[in-house]
This record gives sequence, structure tokens and C-alpha cells, in this order.
Amino acid sequence: MARFWLSRHAMFRELAGMIGDIDARYRSGALSAAEFPRQLVPRLQFLLSQLDAHHQIEDLHYFPIFRAADARLERGFDVLEGDHHAIHADMDRTVETANALLQALSGNLAGHGDALARCGDA
Repeated sequence: MARFWLSRHAMFRELAGMIGDIDARYRSGALSAAEFPRQLVPRLQFLLSQLDAHHQIEDLHYFPIFRAADARLERGFDVLEGDHHAIHADMDRTVETANALLQALSGNLAGHGDALARCGDA
């Protein structure tokens, strides 16, 4: 079970790397504005949905079991839950920023530069 759970974390890192590569190729001009959403959107949606499901399982199932098994683990799981809240706030900002960029690319190119800059901050 631990090996499976760690493999999920590896998958999240791999997807984040893919998304970073897509971003870098777009910014460098190696990826067109038409191709960028086709590559970004499915990977970003998959990453965010899988990350949300993963955290739900951890927060609602695994963490309570581990807390009950040994009270010395409570502080560690408090930290992990706090990390999940911070990650989910970042996920929400990422969705907002990605949507703004995609909207700019779909027609309102005047906001394209600002939206792309915000993507670098998200």
C-alpha cells in the first residue's frame, strides 16, 4: 500500500513536470497558442482532480486511522492537513489563472501577456 501511495506522489510530480515543460515550450515559441491548450488542459485537469481525490482519501480515511493508532503522530498529521489546505488554495489560484490565460488565448489577446505572467506566479 505504501508503494502505491508513493507512486501517486511520483505521478503528481511527473504531471507537474509535464505541465512545466508545456509552459516552457509555449513561452519559448516552440508550442503554438492553438496547441498550448490542447496539451495543457487535459493534463492540468487530470492533475488537479487526482490530487483532490488523493487528499480526500488521506484526510478522511488514512490520517484519522493513523492518528488513532498512535497519539504521537497527531502533530505530523496536523502539518500534513495544513499542507493540503495550502495546496488546495494554490490549486484554486491555478485554476483561476489558467482560465484567464485560456480565455485570453481564445480571443482577448490584449490580456495575454498579463495572464501569462500570472501563470508564472501561480
